[in-house]
This record gives sequence, structure tokens and C-alpha cells, in this order.
Amino acid sequence: MREQLSSLVIDTSKIKDRYMVNVGPFWVVSKKMVDLMNKWNLKGYDLNPVVHKGPEAGRQQAYQIIPKHTLPNWSSQMVHFYFATEPEPCICGIKRTINGPFHYDKEDLKDLESDIYLSAEWSHDGKYVYKKTLFSKKFRDLIIENKITKDIRGSDDENYGSKDWLFEPGILV
Repeated sequence: MREQLSSLVIDTSKIKDRYMVNVGPFWVVSKKMVDLMNKWNLKGYDLNPVVHKGPEAGRQQAYQIIPKHTLPNWSSQMVHFYFATEPEPCICGIKRTINGPFHYDKEDLKDLESDIYLSAEWSHDGKYVYKKTLFSKKFRDLIIENKITKDIRGSDDENYGSKDWLFEPGILV
């Protein structure tokens, strides 16, 4: 399991002109993205300053998004695809599955007001287990409307580029 015990340390010059990047399971935002998130009145997160380690050229302010809230558990209608060739679940209890799209019961989400959440369930990348950061439809719509990313449905889309984000859908049942 991966647990963060201190501030994230990265070479912030690698962010370049991007608004937001993944660093492992974590999301890091540039100062210009923080300004937009404040302007858009997005809710449900704290920002932890990232420590820069690398060349001074290109250094910039960057912040790790720390979700304040956790979503309810997935719906009982959630679909799980199991790898037939994988061994039994690891001692962490996570089965070797592909989950998705995420299914949530509408009733469980009706009173939620934040735009950024952690999943209640653990995910894995083959090496570590972590809780995914999930973003609201409002957040997604704003970054598309402001041309921060395009509306991409999959990495095989003709208009997918290196600065585009792929969003995992959530289904309300």
C-alpha cells in the first residue's frame, strides 16, 4: 500500500505549460490551474505545495490536490472483470480485476456538493494500491469548455494528444 507521509517532491519544470499532471496516483496542478479552480469555485479539496527538486530553469509553483471527501461505496450493480490467468487475490484483499465504469447509486450521491473526491474502494496499478481521485462532471465540463483538454472518449481517438486527459465514466443507477 502506498501512503504519503510528506510533501510530494518532483521536478516542477517538467510540468511546463500543462495545467494538471499525474504523479503516480496523485494529481498535481500548476498555479494557473489553481487560479482557475478558485475562479470556478470548485469545492472539496485542499492544496499541498509540491517541493521542487531539479534545475532552477523552468521551476514553477505546483500543488498536490488533496481531496477532502470520500465517495460512498460503489453500487451493487458495479461490473468487475476478472483476469482468468491471475492468481488468487493478494493479501491486501484486492482482486486482480478491471473495474469500470464506476457505478454509483443516485440516492447515495444526491447530497454531495464537492467537485473532487477520493474513491471509497482501493485501486491498484500492479505495484501499489491507492484510492483514486475522482472529479465531478462540472469540473470535466469546465476544463473542456476552457480548452484545457478536448472531449476525448478513448486513447485511440483521432484527436487524442499528449496533453489530453482521459476520464473514466461514472454511471448513476
